[in-house]
Amino acid sequence: MTQTSVLPEVEQLARSVGEFIQYWGFKRIHGQIWTHLYLSSEPIDAGELIKRLGVSKALISMSLAELANYDVISECGKGPKNTLVYTANKDITKVITNVLRRRERQMLSQVDAACRLVSDLNQQDKESMQIDTQQVKKLTEIVSHAQMGLSAILSLSDVDMSFWSQLALSQPLVEAEEVN
Repeated sequence: MTQTSVLPEVEQLARSVGEFIQYWGFKRIHGQIWTHLYLSSEPIDAGELIKRLGVSKALISMSLAELANYDVISECGKGPKNTLVYTANKDITKVITNVLRRRERQMLSQVDAACRLVSDLNQQDKESMQIDTQQVKKLTEIVSHAQMGLSAILSLSDVDMSFWSQLALSQPLVEAEEVN
């Protein structure tokens, strides 16, 4: 697949997805790459992404590696030019839960560890910093509840929902609205 220009509508969509992804702590380029891969009927190589997005080879290489690390995209062999080609993980639920498992869970663990360090400070250090012990305790509880909530969300992603998905897809939209 050789394409040097991108339709303005596709460019706008990729930019919009990039901005949305950036809001959630990723780089805008991640969303742009994912959009092009997701929309493509064929796997795309790095060279084509460079042309489409007008960015450097280094930025594409680094971004592809980061996206692959989160299972947002995957390598799927070699293309006609004997270069690695990529495709987007089309299972959005899996993509989101992978990110939650790998990134948010780790960040919450770091916050929890930091809360516990502050909690374990001796009383004199707490007083010198005017640290309210009750507030530290509340913050530690908030983090603990956030960890439990995240674990609950992630455990739901392990439930097989294929029956419900098939049922929802098999019913016309009008019937589904009438049920509500």
